[in-house]
Formats: sequence, C-alpha cells, structure tokens
Amino acid sequence: AKYGIDIVNNTGYIDALSKYADSELVNKTNPYDDDTSHYYSVGDIDNDGLLEIAVFEENFSSSSEATPNNVKLFKYVDGRYSLSSTVQSNADYCINISISKAKDDINGIFVSGGIGAHSGRQSLYIIKDGELTSAIDEDIVSLYPSEIKDIDGDKILELSSLERDPNDPDTCNADCATILTWYKWDGENGLITVKIEDGN
Repeated sequence: AKYGIDIVNNTGYIDALSKYADSELVNKTNPYDDDTSHYYSVGDIDNDGLLEIAVFEENFSSSSEATPNNVKLFKYVDGRYSLSSTVQSNADYCINISISKAKDDINGIFVSGGIGAHSGRQSLYIIKDGELTSAIDEDIVSLYPSEIKDIDGDKILELSSLERDPNDPDTCNADCATILTWYKWDGENGLITVKIEDGN
C-alpha cells in the first residue's frame, strides 16, 4: 500500500498468491485430491488492504476415530503468511470455499461442503475478537449439496438449501421434486430467506 499498489484487486498478485496457496498450503493438508482449487480462497476478510488465504483442511486419519476437518485462515505477518485462526468444520469434504462480502462492511468465509455421499452442508465464518467463529447458530443442512452465490447482484453471497418438495408424494429422494431456498446472513446469528424456487 505504501507504494500506491492496490493488491486486493491486482490480478497478477492474486494469481501468484493462489499458486502459493495451492502448492504450499493446500497440497500439504489435502494430499489425496488431484484438483485442490476448491479447497482455498484468497480475499481481504478484515478490510485491511491485505489478502488473506482461507483453506479447508480435510483430515485423514488411519485410526478408527474420526478426525474433524478445519477451516484455517492465513494472514500476512512480518513478511510471510502464517496461520492466524482455525475453526472446526462439520462438513466431510469441501465443494467450494470463498472469502466474500457477508453483510455491509463485514466479510466472511463461505463454505459449501458435503456430508456422506449425497447431503450438503453450508457454513459462514466471520472474524470476531481476532478469531474465526461461526456467524450462524446452525449450519444449513440440505438433501443434496447446493450453491453459494450472489443471486441478486448486490455483491453479497447467498447461501442455499436444496430440499424435498413437501407436496411431492414420491418417497425416493433421487426422484422427488425439490425446492431451492436462498438465504442471506442477518448480521447477527441467523438467516433471512430471500428467495424460494424450483430446485429441479
């Protein structure tokens, strides 16, 4: 910043930092996945003019006890990227992770994950008192994984849930009609429903 360079929007810097995140941070925590691009995100979560790196760490354990997965935040401190904060994730694996605007001047880490073979789970984490913490009381759990995206063009991401249509008598989840519900974070610890549409 002292040289007048806006690194937050500098594509060359973002590309270089993404390569660093992929090779140095993600591959060491997710060694069994050929495509690791969906395990990290680069963005300015605390609006300090510097880019942070969010990484979904999928833990693999040879023991019979399940090891929880984590979302890790790396910040640029004293000339290098260092681990700043870690929060446990309830997702079995990561479909997408994104540092983006959550509300007004608050940015967050949006995570779309999976549970088992079919179900989806979505989370939102923000910085509070210097640490990553869940922004909502409970993760969104849905029948199948669904998207996180800006559906109304306000540059704030919406979370979503794909559910069975309660009016569909079909008993098979694979064949039933579905509804897709979109939510915004309310700025406290809950969600506001913004749109409901046909999920098929």
